[in-house]
Amino acid sequence: MANRHTRIDALQIKDLSLKDAQIATNAAIAYTKLALTDSIVEADLDISNAPVDGYYLKFNTVGGMTWSDVSGGFVEFADIIANEVPTGAISGSNPDFVLAFTPKAGTLQVYLNGLLQEPESGNDYVLSGKIITFAVDPEVGDIILANYVK
Repeated sequence: MANRHTRIDALQIKDLSLKDAQIATNAAIAYTKLALTDSIVEADLDISNAPVDGYYLKFNTVGGMTWSDVSGGFVEFADIIANEVPTGAISGSNPDFVLAFTPKAGTLQVYLNGLLQEPESGNDYVLSGKIITFAVDPEVGDIILANYVK
């Protein structure tokens, strides 16, 4: 005699779709897999479990969609500094130039006459707080530009 109690480990929904009314109120969906051709529109997202303001949905290849705090690495447009001319005399005898803000680590790009300069001691310049110190003093007529995130 065949076993009359069968456990279903997976549910596949074909072309007919599944409506909210067909899912029990206390049912839990542990994992959802979407095909590349599937799409989700805003009206289909249930954000009732969204935390307070300051979070966004982030896709993680291990855990799927998770709520993430925007303060952890979030950059606002106003924090991006582009083509700033650091203050300091371009005289051939001054190596130090000052930025308006202290750059976030690893975001500073310094250009001398359009050429990207290499950071760190032994290269083109070092950064200390807001101060750029060139290994070779820029000459009269040189152009210094800096891009960074403050």
